[in-house]
Amino acid sequence: MVLELLVALATATEPAVLVAGVAAVLLVAAIATVVVAERELTVGARARAHREAMSTLPAPAHPDTAGRPRTRAPAGVIPAT
Repeated sequence: MVLELLVALATATEPAVLVAGVAAVLLVAAIATVVVAERELTVGARARAHREAMSTLPAPAHPDTAGRPRTRAPAGVIPAT
């Protein structure tokens, strides 16, 4: 598709057709880049809060993981006004 458009642009004599064709090729390239970038395999793709990317290792979330602070009391209480 893009190759056919480039051949048609190469034979175009009008500058407006050339500019419109180059704009169309750039638009198709930008859309294709976004579509490819968004196609990532995820677990739980419907639930955004629970999805996990399969391309990277998730950060440890267990409270006993080294480096995570252990809470000894509830977090700061915000008084109801």
